[in-house]
Amino acid sequence: MTMTSQHPLAAVSCLFAAILSAPAIWAYDLQDDASQSVYDDGIQAGDNGNTGTSSFDPWSFDFGSLVNVGPSTSGELDTGGRAWSAGGQEFDVVRSFPASLTAGTVVQIEMEYTSGSIASVSIMQPASLGSQVYAVNGMTNYILNDGTNSSEDTGIPLTTPVRIQWTLGVGQAYGIRIQPLPGGAPFVDNSRLYSGATTTGGLDNLLLFAYTSPNAYWNNLVIDPTGTLPAELESFNVE
Repeated sequence: MTMTSQHPLAAVSCLFAAILSAPAIWAYDLQDDASQSVYDDGIQAGDNGNTGTSSFDPWSFDFGSLVNVGPSTSGELDTGGRAWSAGGQEFDVVRSFPASLTAGTVVQIEMEYTSGSIASVSIMQPASLGSQVYAVNGMTNYILNDGTNSSEDTGIPLTTPVRIQWTLGVGQAYGIRIQPLPGGAPFVDNSRLYSGATTTGGLDNLLLFAYTSPNAYWNNLVIDPTGTLPAELESFNVE
């Protein structure tokens, strides 16, 4: 009987071919997090840590001038041991998109509130609010503000870090998933409406807001136009 075997170099070649032909897990338009070296001194106007496949505008401030970086209270948000941190700073910081987002796009960011008057994250239209998740001192749970309900209780306690995923629909329609970290029952509603008119150009920026001695954290911003971002994605450093 004649025995044949594959040459070791041929096996290695096949392995590399398989790797190169596999889909790129992290091939998202915008992918940014606090571990990028540009944020060693916090988020300042003009900073841009995007490692995604498309060009996105840097951060800009409507008011305030600095978002700190540091470890989040729970550690659930952290990449490289840190997240974007309010750290007592008041700000309204914006990440503008080069074009309005289209139906099917998923926008993700993670947030943790610890204390202070108010902290929030919103996806916005040029002249009006689209959808906002916020935490207010004295309330029990995170609140969702949009065209469906301006003050809907999500049932997720403020002390819980969360991953927020918006899935954009047609016109003012969208879906949202707010997932407690590291686990637990999510708030999910796929029949929401944005607030504001749709004639202003559609959703075109993401906004982080902190006011009156805030202690809150954000991290792991992703924009995926293919809509394939998995709900279970925990962070960029998932093994």
